Amino acid sequence: MSRCLPLALCLAAGLAGCFAIGDSKAPIGTVSVPAPQPAAERTLVIVLPGFGDDAQDMKDHGLAEVIQESWPEADVLLTSATFAYYRDGKLVPRVHEEIVEPAFHGGYRRIWLAGASMGGMGALLYERWTKSAPPAARENGIRALYLRRRTATIISARRGRW
Repeated sequence: MSRCLPLALCLAAGLAGCFAIGDSKAPIGTVSVPAPQPAAERTLVIVLPGFGDDAQDMKDHGLAEVIQESWPEADVLLTSATFAYYRDGKLVPRVHEEIVEPAFHGGYRRIWLAGASMGGMGALLYERWTKSAPPAARENGIRALYLRRRTATIISARRGRW
């Protein structure tokens, strides 16, 4: 048993670097992917990552392109709202202050908040928060969308609209 402990510690330390936990003290990182066919009414899809992912992981896996195949007039904002923001109870206010409000002030009128797994839970938590939030936060037209892996596959295969 004592020989297994160092191996287990090494394995745990190595795996800790395999996924993003993040730092909730830092600003939420983002990767912006502009719409290939911009429209007059600006639309933004904000994507919250699943556990262990961040914005760069989602970009590397082509998530923005999958969304834009079905919705070419939408800008996509991939976020690094990682596990640390959930763990520390900061996700919803930080997403609102750092991402949603600046998007509305930047001219977006339609904003979709999407995520799979943990990110889907974050989108639903945000939507729930807006129902009890100050009036200015409720009036901005946010819609939450929970993506499952199967849903993303269907969207990609059918190339249809959401």
